[in-house]
Amino acid sequence: MIEELNQKIDKEKEVLDTLPKNNKKNIKAYKEEVLNIYNNYKEYKSVLDKELKKRKKKVNNISINLELENSKKKLKDIEDKLYLFTNTNTSYEKSNLDKNIYYVSKYYKYSLDKVNEDILEIIKTFSSLGINLTSKDFYYSKYLKIYIDALLNNLDILDTFENIYWKCSDILTHAELNFKSLYLKNKNVFDKHYLVKKNNLLKDTTCKEIFDDYKIKRMELDKDIFKDEETIYNLFKDRVLNVNDFKMDTIKKSYQNIFNKDYNDIDIDDVIKYYYALGEYMDYLNITYIIDDAKKLLNEKNNYKSNIKAILKDIKKYESKLVKINRVIEKLDNKNKDSGKYIILQNSIINKLKELYDNLSNSNLLDRLYEFLNNDTTYNEVIEIYYNNYLYLARLIKSLNEEVTMDEINNSINNLRNIYYSPYKTFLESSLLGEEKDIKLVFSDCYSLVSYNINTDLLDNYDDISALRDSIYKIIIYYYINMLGINIEDIEFFSIID
Repeated sequence: MIEELNQKIDKEKEVLDTLPKNNKKNIKAYKEEVLNIYNNYKEYKSVLDKELKKRKKKVNNISINLELENSKKKLKDIEDKLYLFTNTNTSYEKSNLDKNIYYVSKYYKYSLDKVNEDILEIIKTFSSLGINLTSKDFYYSKYLKIYIDALLNNLDILDTFENIYWKCSDILTHAELNFKSLYLKNKNVFDKHYLVKKNNLLKDTTCKEIFDDYKIKRMELDKDIFKDEETIYNLFKDRVLNVNDFKMDTIKKSYQNIFNKDYNDIDIDDVIKYYYALGEYMDYLNITYIIDDAKKLLNEKNNYKSNIKAILKDIKKYESKLVKINRVIEKLDNKNKDSGKYIILQNSIINKLKELYDNLSNSNLLDRLYEFLNNDTTYNEVIEIYYNNYLYLARLIKSLNEEVTMDEINNSINNLRNIYYSPYKTFLESSLLGEEKDIKLVFSDCYSLVSYNINTDLLDNYDDISALRDSIYKIIIYYYINMLGINIEDIEFFSIID
């Protein structure tokens, strides 16, 4: 409509430009023509106003799909419980203590506020299980006790931290180790808590049934989102999509180039299936470092020997020594006597405990990885194992790029989470760790057999795959635009109004 109006205006201008204005008669005729054009446009404006009101009313009638929102909420409720059903981690990971304690040891470089939030979150986690921690539970050093006391009592934590830091720069290491010690002492409480939660959910069902139900609901929801009118309109309003890419000839040509058949023969289910298949292949390219690491571990499996029992015994011994040394330091401080040599001994013991807890963490992770990794482990099971063991995965990502930030690490782990919960996996669920398979060739051959326009060269370039997937997404949206009877002009109008 806008294009037609502009063309009409251009023609009117041409007419006016050709009219002579060299005498009164011609000027009068010119003014009459201008008035005539004005009246025509006044009438045209009235028609446009009616059309705009009509379209605005139509746009205003587009409301949030409450059924869709309800489905999203139900799916999120299921997803939030799925972590309980994996056997590839422990209550330490299920409670997020692994992640939050790791943050305490790392985030001090970026934000003291973040560290304090994480410490309080850890204390809250213990509290949720009926373990109410006070400053007295933080026995690693007197400075840690002062710091925790200030946190719990909302004192000026910045001044407290600055005063402590100059006396004890390892204060956050003390916090990290003390929390790990408290978890070990209360491990049975944590284990029982998550076992009870799991069993309560499994009274009338099984883990498999819950996962299967999640997958079915997720696929149904995704398809409903594709064909939701409000969602489609918002894709254009938010500039995710551009109306200029949705001309009929453009879409039909794109479909022909990708699927090697006429758009009139479209099978939307096949198009959507291919869209998700390309997504799975892109996911695979993003996680090859995990598959490579799992294969490396598998090759070293026979040389690995667990020593967790010995490490736990040493931790108990050195923590007992630490308690005794701290008592001596406290007595000397109360008498205003020099405790310097005992503080040196205290630091030595804490350094040893740091080494032991690091060894314990590594051994726990490797024990767990080796328990589940074998030649018949699927790539999808590898994803499950790594995703559910935050510490190992964070260290692996860090080993590949020393400059990586915490936010980047978390983005990578969240991406792995999305892959793990995706119901659209095929070759990731069938490819085995112990077999040699050219995934790229298998993928290319699979879709070449059904005459799709794909080759191994395209699969070498992540950006090219992404561009192909974007084109398929536009085909899907175009299909549902037509199915819903949506007018492209209405979409364009909707995308420019606030």
